Amino acid sequence: MRIQVSIVSLFIVLIIAFNLIFSFHQIRGNSMNTALNNGDMMVCYNRQVFNLLKNRMGTLRDRVVVLRVNGRFTVKRCVGLPGDTLIFSLENNTDTFTVPRGKVFVLGDNIFNSTDSRLLGPIDLDSIYSVPVFVCNSLIGEMRNETDN
Repeated sequence: MRIQVSIVSLFIVLIIAFNLIFSFHQIRGNSMNTALNNGDMMVCYNRQVFNLLKNRMGTLRDRVVVLRVNGRFTVKRCVGLPGDTLIFSLENNTDTFTVPRGKVFVLGDNIFNSTDSRLLGPIDLDSIYSVPVFVCNSLIGEMRNETDN
């Protein structure tokens, strides 16, 4: 009986510890296809842990980030950090843009189906909520993508 109580207690402590360190985010939509699909689940550091670790993680450039924009969580790829000069080419036009201090420039991997910095402008650096630790692929998302093609 004591072993069962100990195992249950340990399990509860592990669940609490896991929830203090990590948060879960589900991909909704297709803006990050094909790297992340609709329905995929991401395990991310929670906000406090991310803030403690972000200086040790290295650059956020080219990393998938979880953002909190207009009160909603969204997932994009960080392509520009403060001070970076980005070059955009469309047909015969080439434009440059320098990311302002305290901002980042984010894009969805599916650039034809993404509301990102091209529409919203640069995003506050403080809007980055976290980064994924690992992703659980969704069979439902994969089946939807196969039928969409």
